[in-house]
Amino acid sequence: MTLSRKYVILGIAVAGLIGSLTSAGAQIQYQTGQNVAPVYEGWMRNDDGSIDMVFGYLNRNWEEVLSVPIGPENNVQPGGPDRGQPTIFVPRRFTQPPGERREQFVFRVRVPAGWGPKQEIAWTLTAHGRTDKAVGTLDPLDEIDTHVIAENRAFTITEGNKPPSIQSLKADPDTVTLPGTVTLTARVTDDGLPKPPAPQPGSGNAGGRGNAAAASSAVAALAFMGDASLDCR
Repeated sequence: MTLSRKYVILGIAVAGLIGSLTSAGAQIQYQTGQNVAPVYEGWMRNDDGSIDMVFGYLNRNWEEVLSVPIGPENNVQPGGPDRGQPTIFVPRRFTQPPGERREQFVFRVRVPAGWGPKQEIAWTLTAHGRTDKAVGTLDPLDEIDTHVIAENRAFTITEGNKPPSIQSLKADPDTVTLPGTVTLTARVTDDGLPKPPAPQPGSGNAGGRGNAAAASSAVAALAFMGDASLDCR
């Protein structure tokens, strides 16, 4: 069978157009009005034999912060509805690795030793009329540890690295009546590991941007539960 050159060119052009439309559709970004998808991250072993089931979420909005109170629309079972899950769901923030849109490893649900491999922990979320559910089981492929969490956070694994700590947390005033405000002051310390990579040519120096920024620890505060807003300075 012989095809003329013009038909071949036309076919390629149509295929290219379809590919462009598909790509454009996949890149649609919604500022508001979308749902929040709960995510099961995996499970972790504890020294006492208990298990932590770890969850995160994806706020599909790029701007809207959603509030979903504990109850039928924000429910973890069994043992719920409140198992320590968030009620405030933020869109992408600078605390996440580049290109990562969702909040990872947000909270843990502890289950006792002897929890069966087929037993489930389910987190159900309803936002903007859509209900989504994340179900966690003890699938061996879902086991995670601190190294897995660090790698997913785009950190370098360093022997002896310890997590940052918060010291001297103070509240002024000690109590507050809404809509009043309270100032929280804390001192955050870190062991400085992993060390920042050596500066690369053209990447900046101590007087500008580049790898010099990696030498400093960053601190951010995000609302987790309740009806409140934060201003981190």
